[in-house]
Amino acid sequence: MGELDQEISELERQISELMQRLSVLEQRRAEETCPFKVGDVVVTNDGHRGVVVQIRPGYFGTKVRLFKRDGSLGKRTNDYYSWKSTGVKFEGEIHES
Repeated sequence: MGELDQEISELERQISELMQRLSVLEQRRAEETCPFKVGDVVVTNDGHRGVVVQIRPGYFGTKVRLFKRDGSLGKRTNDYYSWKSTGVKFEGEIHES
């Protein structure tokens, strides 16, 4: 491998390492700035209730698993990107029995 190839390989390794570090920091920031935690029960402005199942960085940062009409937890999920504009409000924490 030539000198240029070695330099390129080293830069690619450094970029990969930085991207991994960035990903970890972005996830931490998403979790710290989100007003909810995984397991919180929330209600949307249109009356849907659900449980926060994932918080992640990015445009659709939070995944909420919705309750069915009978009150049991369903399989359907919605992604929310802005708590202020969607009117999502904290209702409580889910308790496993």
